[in-house]
Amino acid sequence: MKPQGKRTDLFNWIKRSHPVEPTEIAHACARLFQTGDGQRVLHWLLTQTVARSVSPEQSSQHLWYQEGRRQIVKLLIDKMEQGYEHGHTED
Repeated sequence: MKPQGKRTDLFNWIKRSHPVEPTEIAHACARLFQTGDGQRVLHWLLTQTVARSVSPEQSSQHLWYQEGRRQIVKLLIDKMEQGYEHGHTED
C-alpha cells in the first residue's frame, strides 16, 4: 500500500502502516541509492543540505533548521551504508 493524495493522507497512511525493522530500512536504502534515480536523489539531497553553507548573519532558527535537514540526510546515508555492509543490496 502506498500513500496517495494530500499530506494529511500521508500522515494517515503512516499511522496505519506496520512498524518496519531497522534492517529492512537499511536494505531498502542500500537498494534505492544504488540505482541511477536513487543516486540522483541522493546527490540532490547532498547539494541542498550538506554542501550548502549558511552565513553568519543567519538566525539561530535557520541554523537549527539547516542542521535538522543535514541530520536527516546523514541518517539516510548511514542506513544505506549499513545495508551495504550487511550485503542487503539485492532483492
